[in-house]
Amino acid sequence: MSIVKKIIVYSFAFIGCISLLFLSIAKFDNDDSFKKEIVSGILWINAPDDSNGFKILSSKHPLYNIVVFHRDKEFWVGGSFLYKGNKLHDVHLSNITGFDGQYIYLNNDEYLKYCDVKCN
Repeated sequence: MSIVKKIIVYSFAFIGCISLLFLSIAKFDNDDSFKKEIVSGILWINAPDDSNGFKILSSKHPLYNIVVFHRDKEFWVGGSFLYKGNKLHDVHLSNITGFDGQYIYLNNDEYLKYCDVKCN
């Protein structure tokens, strides 16, 4: 082999070894879910770009009185939320996965709908 081909082969081998070394040392977070924790009765769902808190003040299934916090206990919205589904007999903090301003999403692909005026 010519000297140029040897340099190219050894370069690729070196880069491959460095890549394997990096992959064996680096830790990748493959968890797609957000980090959840309950502090003082408030469920906090922490995402890389934001966090929301949820507190169930009262419940009479399918109607729930919930307060939603934004970031550091900054009040976002509160009031009545109506359960829209048939899989749960009671909604708990552990069932909540997120909020988009209108719906509180649950871990069973159902949701609670915000009732700004009247729940139907």
